[in-house]
Amino acid sequence: MKNTIDATAPTAPKKGLKGFTLAEVLITLAIIGIVAVLTVPALMQNYKKRVVVTRLQKTYSLLNQAVTMSIVDNGEVSNWSAKSETGEDIKVWFQKYFGKYLKYNELKVADSAVDSNGEILYVGLRVYLPDGSMLFITNSNNSENGVARDWHYYTDSTKAGVATLDTDNKNEVSSRKGVAGRDIFSFYFDTEKNRFLPYGYHQLDYIDKDEIEYKDIRDVFMNRPVYGCSQSGAYMCSALIMYDGWQIKDDYPVKF
Repeated sequence: MKNTIDATAPTAPKKGLKGFTLAEVLITLAIIGIVAVLTVPALMQNYKKRVVVTRLQKTYSLLNQAVTMSIVDNGEVSNWSAKSETGEDIKVWFQKYFGKYLKYNELKVADSAVDSNGEILYVGLRVYLPDGSMLFITNSNNSENGVARDWHYYTDSTKAGVATLDTDNKNEVSSRKGVAGRDIFSFYFDTEKNRFLPYGYHQLDYIDKDEIEYKDIRDVFMNRPVYGCSQSGAYMCSALIMYDGWQIKDDYPVKF
């Protein structure tokens, strides 16, 4: 008679093997959760910084490439001229000198920024770029011969708004959603050097006239009154990032 094995019969557990208890599983999940809470925000913050720097560096390069190509067709920047009394004037100027050399989806004349008395502070042009970012070109007091020198880059075009000035308190009131140094960065169109510069580099020749003593150039970009990256205007944040080798260091004053 042959021996047979009953497949339905229970088998003895192998020695040395056991499963995790519920308590051990819960403790492991809790540890994973704590680690995630501590590390994910930092990872997200670093990712946002990297996206901003990449877009900023790319736009800076594209702007200067556009200038180089335009000079071939239109001559030295010092000879460029146009009217800049209205946003439409800036649009005509932009189309003539940049339209063929810079990719964009839409041009939109911006609402005038006015003070509390209704006086126009400046007019501008919004240039919507294919990646969802935007250039805001203004004819501020830096304009010369109709050349708009102040260019503000919005990493997200939806963060743009309209600025007004309270002349009684000398404070600018803005409806924009973006934060300078995080969502908004400024460039200066230097007509003498035929190129764009991060806002601040063009002012280095004047720092000796200031009463404030700076430790170095980085200190200028970080702390110069009004314009420094740590100040209310934060115009020089793009200069600080470029000076630091196109990176946002740990002491960068604007929070992400």
